[in-house]
Amino acid sequence: MNTNGDNITHECNVVKHIVFVKTHKTASTTIASIFQRFGYSRNLTFAIPQKGHTFSILDLFKREMVFSVSSGNKMRKQPLDSYHLLTNHARYNRKEMDVVIHAAMYVTIIREPVANFESTFGYFDAEKLLKVPQNINSLEIFFLNPNKFVARTFFGWQRARNGQLFDLGLSHEDYDDQVKVQNKIKHLDSEFDLVLITEYFDESLILLKKLMCWSFEDILYVSKGIRSASHRYALNDELQAKIREWNHADVMLYNHFNKTFWRKIKEYGDSFQKDLSEFRNKQRTVLSHCVDDRNVDDSDRRENKFILKSDAIVRVFCKALLRGYVEYTRFIRNTMVNRDMGSL
Repeated sequence: MNTNGDNITHECNVVKHIVFVKTHKTASTTIASIFQRFGYSRNLTFAIPQKGHTFSILDLFKREMVFSVSSGNKMRKQPLDSYHLLTNHARYNRKEMDVVIHAAMYVTIIREPVANFESTFGYFDAEKLLKVPQNINSLEIFFLNPNKFVARTFFGWQRARNGQLFDLGLSHEDYDDQVKVQNKIKHLDSEFDLVLITEYFDESLILLKKLMCWSFEDILYVSKGIRSASHRYALNDELQAKIREWNHADVMLYNHFNKTFWRKIKEYGDSFQKDLSEFRNKQRTVLSHCVDDRNVDDSDRRENKFILKSDAIVRVFCKALLRGYVEYTRFIRNTMVNRDMGSL
């Protein structure tokens, strides 16, 4: 896909050392796929988990979690400071991440807490865990006594409340300590180069493009992990208020970074709307070339996945665009193994 019209200044250098702290149900899978496509297409080196696609859900990230290649009795470890990217799910731990990705740009994404909680509740099948009849709104049942349900029912209960701040390293024991929450948000503000906002996804990508000195092609995307209608809940005003109260620390987090987000857009300058419009035009074009808008893959009942057109133009690029986060992780692991084994 040709993006020769990209307005990249000659004064910036393309950023290749990146830590993306992936948060749950924030469109982070789509963002992770963008980073993975960027790194994979350039043969960069990824810090990935030992197994699967997740470093940790409950434990803070540690350097020992990073995958290493073995061959018989030989073990070849990538020097810890020689990785380019870390994009898989990992609870934020700056000191340990700095050891693995040297001099990296730090990026994460957050979502409005009501939408985030409803999405998390639906995607992870809380209705089944609560054993609620399908004709009853499970969220209403949950908020009759949320502490009881969290303590007795939920796997990973520590992140069933204020899940975004938990992903970003705050202990569940500190959720109700407003000073600790405020201090955590202050530290995050000083440590992250960019916090993306789900509700302003395309705008976020324009900020990301400028920060990374990337091209429009680098930030093109196909949405991943779109929840199916069967896993969504109706929210009235009362329920929304209960969700905000339950996730009060996440509300503080979102309110803070929503303000900094719009400040960054203002600082971007007069060309922001022009760049946003140009990107959206390119996005529409590539989707029309690549995606079959008449069909979806619904093999996973929780989500709908887009399908590649059989006659897709620029097929290799289209396949890379549609490739998901889990599949990319598998590709990356295989590539690293083959590359490393060849040098043993």
